[in-house]
Amino acid sequence: MFAPSSISVQNDAPHQTHIQQAFELFTLFLPAYWKVIEGREGVHLLCFSRGDRNIQKQREVFANFSGEVEVFVHNKCMSAQFHQDILKDLGQSVPLSSASVKDFVDRNVKVVLLVKGLEICAGADKENFQF
Repeated sequence: MFAPSSISVQNDAPHQTHIQQAFELFTLFLPAYWKVIEGREGVHLLCFSRGDRNIQKQREVFANFSGEVEVFVHNKCMSAQFHQDILKDLGQSVPLSSASVKDFVDRNVKVVLLVKGLEICAGADKENFQF
């Protein structure tokens, strides 16, 4: 598992303590084969293939610290319509702050669970990965 790095935090970015708290919660609540990696602008929630050889990243939910989410399948960003459909019932985005660590994690774990529910690749049958 990747450990959070000591990145420099901009004035409008969450404090490193809040990033660490979110990282620890993601580690506890992500489903099997999903891992969290901290980035400079947010967290990468990654689903890896099963097996012992040639493990590949299959899906990614990137949640920036402002709360916006992007979903990738096989390294291709899903369509705007896909994002609208998958996020429609989750309410507004939740930026990471001292008061919102649990809400930030909860909302993004819900996104992961929705993406996980699409076990058959959502974009496999179209070149432009439409939902």
